Amino acid sequence: MTAAPPRLYRRGGVCSLASPNTTHLNMDIHDIALTLYAQLVHANGSQPLSQEARIDMGREAYRFAEAYIAAKDLYIRELPVANDQGF
Repeated sequence: MTAAPPRLYRRGGVCSLASPNTTHLNMDIHDIALTLYAQLVHANGSQPLSQEARIDMGREAYRFAEAYIAAKDLYIRELPVANDQGF
């Protein structure tokens, strides 16, 4: 059984990954980067891309994926702790 690709939501020209609550709990940086890369290539339209341009888009997708994961991690760490036991 293979995992389905992450769902994307579009709102006002902004495309973002679906919340893990609604789709996948095990998304890793490679899944995120591949999704972002596909969006970057699709956004380029029908213009042919050189090898260098595709490599640059791949690097940019990984930078965005790293930033997304870092922001998500920071957000989770700043959530209030439920049932604080005084640790």
